[in-house]
Parts: sequence; structure tokens; C-alpha cells
Amino acid sequence: MKEILDFKFSHEAEEDLVNLYNFLVLQGEEQAFDVIFSRFEKALNLIRTFPKMAPWDTDLEARHFLVPKTQFKIIFEENKNFLNILRIFHVAQKWED
Repeated sequence: MKEILDFKFSHEAEEDLVNLYNFLVLQGEEQAFDVIFSRFEKALNLIRTFPKMAPWDTDLEARHFLVPKTQFKIIFEENKNFLNILRIFHVAQKWED
């Protein structure tokens, strides 16, 4: 049976979600956050079961996964017992440590 890994969110990844929500609220799109967050949850459940399906990015020095039906990427590191979610950002953004 395939082991399912736990998550740990970096402070930056948590801030990314808060910033995304705040941006959507300012745009009057609070309901869009619910849709996007639902897609994040599905993507996280997929990569927690199959983390190696996400390609390794040598520039980021981490794995990245494009959340289906969105323009957002999840950047993460795979450790022995958990996935460390480093950042969540729009594909038009450049990720920097």
C-alpha cells in the first residue's frame, strides 16, 4: 500500500494563501477563492500520494506542481515523512527564497 505523506506549510506558503484570498476579496471574487482552494486541496491530496509525479525543477531546487484548472503552482520538498510546502504562487510570478 502506498504511504500517504503529511504536509507542513512554510510561513511563506501560509502567507501566499492569505495574500491570494485578500487579492480576490479586493476584486470582489471571494467565491473564486472557494473554487481555487478546493482545487488546491485536490492537488495536495494527489501529490501527497504521488509526490514524484511532480517534476523536479533545478532552478527552484524543489518539485513543482501546477494546480489543475488554475494558474497556480505548488512548490514543495519531499522529505521522508512529509511534504514541505514552500510556496504557492501564480505562474506569472517568479519564486525567490
